[in-house]
Amino acid sequence: MESGNHGLPPESAPKRENELRRQPRNVPRVSEETLIGLEYPEWVKLVGGFMGKLGRKRLRRLQPVGDLRILRRRQRYWRGLLAIHAESGSPTLRGQPDIRPFLRRAAVRESWLTPPELLQVARVFDALDDIRTAFRPHASRLGPTWRLLESLPRLQKFRHEVHRYITREGDLQENASPEYRRLTRELRALQKRIETKLHGFVADPDTAAVVQDTVTTRRERRWVLLVRADQQTRIPGLVLGSSGSGASVYLEPFDIVELNNRYVLLEDERKAEIVRILKRLTQPLREIADPASVVRKLSLLDFILGVARWAVEFEAHLPRMVTTGELRLKNARHPLLAASYRKKGKRLIPLDLEMGENVHVMILTGPNAGGKTVALKTVGLLAVAAQSGLPVTADEGTTLPVFSSIQADIGDRQDLAQDLSTFAAHIRRLAPMLKTPDALPGLFLIDELGSGTDPVEGAALSRAVLEVLQRKPGKVLAVTHLPELKWLAIRESSILSASMEFDSNSLAPTFRLIPHTAGASHALDIARRMGLPEPVLERARRLIRPDHAELSEALQKIEDEGRLLQRKIAELDALREQLERERETHEQAWRRKLRHLETVLKEFAREKQSWMGEVRRSWETFLKDVRETEEKRRIRARFRTWQRTADATIRPALQEVERLVRREPRPSELQPGVWVRIRTTGTTGRVAQVDREHERVTVIVRGKRVQIPIGWLEKVPEPESPTWAPEPPDPGPITAPTTVNLLGYTVEDAEEELERVLDQAVRAGRTTLRVIHGYRPGKLKKAVLRYLTRHPAVLRVDPAPPREGGPGASVVRLREDDA
Repeated sequence: MESGNHGLPPESAPKRENELRRQPRNVPRVSEETLIGLEYPEWVKLVGGFMGKLGRKRLRRLQPVGDLRILRRRQRYWRGLLAIHAESGSPTLRGQPDIRPFLRRAAVRESWLTPPELLQVARVFDALDDIRTAFRPHASRLGPTWRLLESLPRLQKFRHEVHRYITREGDLQENASPEYRRLTRELRALQKRIETKLHGFVADPDTAAVVQDTVTTRRERRWVLLVRADQQTRIPGLVLGSSGSGASVYLEPFDIVELNNRYVLLEDERKAEIVRILKRLTQPLREIADPASVVRKLSLLDFILGVARWAVEFEAHLPRMVTTGELRLKNARHPLLAASYRKKGKRLIPLDLEMGENVHVMILTGPNAGGKTVALKTVGLLAVAAQSGLPVTADEGTTLPVFSSIQADIGDRQDLAQDLSTFAAHIRRLAPMLKTPDALPGLFLIDELGSGTDPVEGAALSRAVLEVLQRKPGKVLAVTHLPELKWLAIRESSILSASMEFDSNSLAPTFRLIPHTAGASHALDIARRMGLPEPVLERARRLIRPDHAELSEALQKIEDEGRLLQRKIAELDALREQLERERETHEQAWRRKLRHLETVLKEFAREKQSWMGEVRRSWETFLKDVRETEEKRRIRARFRTWQRTADATIRPALQEVERLVRREPRPSELQPGVWVRIRTTGTTGRVAQVDREHERVTVIVRGKRVQIPIGWLEKVPEPESPTWAPEPPDPGPITAPTTVNLLGYTVEDAEEELERVLDQAVRAGRTTLRVIHGYRPGKLKKAVLRYLTRHPAVLRVDPAPPREGGPGASVVRLREDDA
């Protein structure tokens, strides 16, 4: 892979960006031959199609790194983008021009850009502004991508003037300056005068036959007529040139010489004014402090947005990068194969592959054309992309180790230039793998291990290669058809065996990887499907050695059992997903019922409050009418009796609704040692014993064991420093309060509290009650005084003495005959 800037600084700060522009110190070893085998160049072209020229250049220079911290910083550029793409889309800079030459030229003093060039620069910064607008609501989630976007200049005045004075076609508007408007109009009027005079020669019968073309034209910046060479004397004038055949000449009649002189001078003046205007429009670009930094940031943003758009289109996700050696691919797809299948409208079978931390070798077997090589390429290409910090075409949950080298021996590529056979070419690519330092984890991908030579010697050599690579801390994925290596994978617990599934009924591969199995090659079955004559196939079966036939039969049995196991696992997974969906459905139904009950409770409480208010107002009106009668006491007593009866009737209904709304703890949640609160008293305690049969719980409260129904309890966190207080003494008979503090109450709650305290005071035989309502003459104080003056048990209301609150409180005198 090319050296140089590896493409992606982890932060937008100039210092950190400059540091990462240098050659990374920890660069995994990935040879050019490996990248070609993994089809990396084709993948770069695919991703580059989603970005502009600047982004593609950065993508081609991108390098993988072996530092986990740098990888995670790189991933932050895309983590926020992929999370918000559904809300803000995936804008890119694809199709925007490369403005590097324009910015370089604009930096030169007294230089200017042409109208089309200015328009191209303005459109790039227009696109940046549109991207800012789309991303602004998600700025906090975008992290370094938003900081990079914000660090680019906005050039609002520049863009405004360019769009004001330059048309969409790239022409200068007449309103670019008053002088330019004047010169343009004078030139237009002068051109009309010249054309009128020239058309006069065409319309004159004496000269009409001489003129070769009725359309006026210009020669050497002057308006002329095209006339016959042999008749040029018919029109007095100056010859400025002749046609290619010599049969015609370009003639400037003497009648328009002065007009042409004036036209040329005006044209020069207008060109000078155009240059002045273009210098003025170019000036904001010349004022950019560091154009090179702007270009670098533009290329980085182009690269980031292009990769994000590709990731969204191909359902790519950021993998979890680890140093533990765990490798897990979930629904992985080779991006080039996925692109090909998308064009054809076909469904691509994804790859699920898992190698635990202690598994270093996987031997992959199965039929020819079954997808084994594609599996190797998928693992290798996704590893390279992941170690470049990019998303990979796999589902979330994909985990990849950080490798120090990625080496692949894929494909049957003979090197004719070096006179190497297939076997020799394989050995040349295997040799560097064996020389890799044992302490550095590497990814080794080997296709057709042991092929190209004598099967016995190839199997022995392949086993020796695997033994060396197995001692290294990395991962080895090898494809083979050799029976000896298949048996090795079955016998050795440290080697993971897997095969590509083959449908024996349709005699076709399914391209699905089945772990913990060894697959047969199915050479004869595939040969039959490809049209080989049956007599040839029958003869081949008779020629197969008995021990090889037994091995093929055993492998077929293992493959069938593995396929059955995979089917059972898939059924269990489907059942688990179904149960999860049902659980979610039940929870959603319960939440809907809970919300409905809460709504019913609130509506019930509002109706109760409204009804109680109407009844109270009716009673107050009635009592006012009979306030001075002898039956006042009896009526008031009947009202209090009715109120207590009503409260006693309504309270159980409210408690029942509240019990339905409140989520009671399940018996399974109440275990000995759990802290709970008794809803009726608010007291907390610790569970000592649970009687699930009778739904009762023994709770230790203040050192005493109390049996309480489960429905009376609610689970609470354990107190940080529980202290035990002695049981409070019996307070004796309940006495009515002498003071009620209503500060902080709403008007509605204050009236209810007053009603309760006044009732207690009247029953206790008190004659005075101090009410604290605050100094400010707000809604609360007015409502309290209005309520007290209307209450039948109140004789009068006096301001409190200074020592008892002054204007902030009132002393209520109660009627003694209502005691």
